[in-house]
Amino acid sequence: MRLLVRASPNPVEESLHGYLGRLTGYNGYKKMAWLLGPAGVPRSFVTRPCDLSGIARILDGITDADSLAAMAFWPNGASQKHLRFGPTAVSPRNLSLQRSKFCPICWTEGRVTPRVWGLVGYIACPQHGCLLRDQCPSCGDLVPLFHPYQLRCRCGGSLMERPAEQASPATIALARLLDNLVLGASLPASAAPAKDVESALHLIRFFGVPDASRNWRSDYISKPPVREMVGCIEQAASVLLDWPNGLFAFIDAQRRRPTEGISLAAEFGPFLSRLRGALDDPRFEEIIGAVRQHIAGPAHRIITKPVSFFHTAPEQPEVLSGSAAGKLLGLTTAMVARLIASGELRGEIPRMGRRRAYFVEVRSVDDFIRRRARALTAGDVAEGFGISEFQIERLRQNGFIASVTGIGNSPQEHRYLPETIAAFVEQLKARAIEGSDFVNSFSLSFVARMRSVSLSAIIKQILAGLIPVYCGPHFTEPQLDCFWIRRDDLSKVRIDPSGCPRMSVRRAAKTLGVAVRMVPLLVKSGCLDGSSSAKSLSRHGVSLHSVEQFPKLYATSGRLEHRTGNSTPRVFGWRDL
Repeated sequence: MRLLVRASPNPVEESLHGYLGRLTGYNGYKKMAWLLGPAGVPRSFVTRPCDLSGIARILDGITDADSLAAMAFWPNGASQKHLRFGPTAVSPRNLSLQRSKFCPICWTEGRVTPRVWGLVGYIACPQHGCLLRDQCPSCGDLVPLFHPYQLRCRCGGSLMERPAEQASPATIALARLLDNLVLGASLPASAAPAKDVESALHLIRFFGVPDASRNWRSDYISKPPVREMVGCIEQAASVLLDWPNGLFAFIDAQRRRPTEGISLAAEFGPFLSRLRGALDDPRFEEIIGAVRQHIAGPAHRIITKPVSFFHTAPEQPEVLSGSAAGKLLGLTTAMVARLIASGELRGEIPRMGRRRAYFVEVRSVDDFIRRRARALTAGDVAEGFGISEFQIERLRQNGFIASVTGIGNSPQEHRYLPETIAAFVEQLKARAIEGSDFVNSFSLSFVARMRSVSLSAIIKQILAGLIPVYCGPHFTEPQLDCFWIRRDDLSKVRIDPSGCPRMSVRRAAKTLGVAVRMVPLLVKSGCLDGSSSAKSLSRHGVSLHSVEQFPKLYATSGRLEHRTGNSTPRVFGWRDL
């Protein structure tokens, strides 16, 4: 079998049964069964998975079975309690699966029937501003789900007999809200915090039913026709589209008057218990929180028991006294005063007679606690590096790691932010050469324990590129155990506090080609720049710059002998010239 008239589906807006109904009308069939029978598709295809290859076959390749299945209201893979609804999923209780709805104007224009019209709370067409129609104007019968495409009722009357009815602005706005949720678009700022279309439909059901109704539960779970839902939709729109003022007005309308505020039941009757039963779900936690705040607010001021579901803890003060802030921070009042004066805590110190009072902002105390929790003590950093706290202090004094003060247990205590420590390690990594053979090498944490060298001086030379540093492929704690320098490099150039490179006496003598005992004499005579202390001179007290400039300014007797070809006595005789 092949259809004479074939049309491509619209998977973005159209449902599967809406598409098949359109094909039924295009081909002049009176019933959809005439199309489903030859294709081997059961009537339960709307919500139950089945083989749609027969439909794809009679469409002669216009679409495939998988594309048709994506348009169906079949169980969602993540939850069998929800049906797939385009890009989202909804519960069957929120779908009109027994009757169909249509817009008379859209039908006249030949527009595809959107799947969103199948939602229970969707009763208006935003494009034309009119109510959808799901009943026969003549006899009042509901339009079946598999209705004839020519829109003729079983009574023989036309479903298009009467003109479309105008919808209220609130009803149209709520329909647009559902459109945005189905398509994943952003909601207006004044809308209720509905996370998805399923949550929005749940809220429409609850806030749309008058709480004073004797048949509240029946109205809450029923799926009335469009004409009976107009009032419910407008009431729900007043709450969901004017958030949170609409919610507060709805709560105030449920309040019994006159009242003495004896209890929640005396104040609101069954409303709050119904609200808890309907909205006690993590999706509606923000709404429940707003209800709690409003009940405890100045409009009602109802004191609830701590065990009550609607209990709200009393609001925290915005300002604390100095002693209260000190208890929270574990500091003395005098220390709190110093922190206020230094700007670490936001507050004021007004004079109260002969004394001073200390007031601290609560947010400032919270920020201070968070900053102190993030900051590391010198002991924490030392443990992570595998060195002593003394070495951490030397690294701080030499400017390798920055610290913050005023957030410790004393004003002078230095603490370190994690990003500062990470930046220092990244500097070493940038200079490190990856290797695996660390024979005759020392880790930087071992260098820190050596008395003959300074860790700060070694790191200064590493960052200056004067000493190569090596690292393995993996970094673990202690972090300085991952960086290695060779034994021979420890005797090379050092950097003095002024930033000038220096070298030992032995290395200077080797560079100049003179005896070691000559270097102190050259320093004493002013030919070389060096330390006046014999101990520091022998280690790393000779200026690298003076050693490099020495051959340009001076010449040794041995070099003159070689250059002139004369003997040593003759060269020494030239001193008087």
